[in-house]
Amino acid sequence: MEVAELVLKYIEALVWPAVTLALLWIWRDRVGEAIGRLSRVETPVGALEFQNEARRVRDRAEAVVDDERASTVPASLPAPRSVPHPAPWPDPQPLSEPETQEPPGDAVRRRLPLLREGIGQPDEVVDHSPAGAIVSAWNALQIFAEEILTRYPWVQPRRPVSGRVPPGELVRMLQRAGLHQEWVDVMDDLRRLRNAAVHGTAAVTPQAARDFIQGCKSAAIALEGLT
Repeated sequence: MEVAELVLKYIEALVWPAVTLALLWIWRDRVGEAIGRLSRVETPVGALEFQNEARRVRDRAEAVVDDERASTVPASLPAPRSVPHPAPWPDPQPLSEPETQEPPGDAVRRRLPLLREGIGQPDEVVDHSPAGAIVSAWNALQIFAEEILTRYPWVQPRRPVSGRVPPGELVRMLQRAGLHQEWVDVMDDLRRLRNAAVHGTAAVTPQAARDFIQGCKSAAIALEGLT
């Protein structure tokens, strides 16, 4: 009787580990995926560092925009000029045919406002996929920059590329086109943040994505000056 009770106790002690092992074996694929996701979770400290860096780049870009606007404001209004006596009306001339070909520079400037709107991202995208919003904002900024660079045919990539120009090469092309060094540094910071979001080396919060997008919008203002 004592032997039977002892065997029963051994069975009771082993039944739950056996059930647990069986369940782990049945759900082994999903358990492995969950463990992989846990190993890739970033710490809150990493998310905070990325957010602070995005805010720093945004503040730097906005400060450069403010400085440039302040430098273009005249210190005082010019003195009024005397109005000359109007000349007699000339004889009417026949109307000339309008030009049908739009100058290249005007065509680029006409397309820029629509391309600039693509930098902004909907709130639902920023909230649900902040890293994706960063990538989309950078892609829109790159298309915006590449459109401007069509006016600089002598600025070519240093190495042959297929498809899109790599972000680092794009920044160097803008520098060769005459972009001010302060904006080159801002573009380089935005590129670095974009790479961190693409490769998953940093946790991205919605606020960090919004700061990044605002930095891209400020950079677009500077790039438009190249036209």
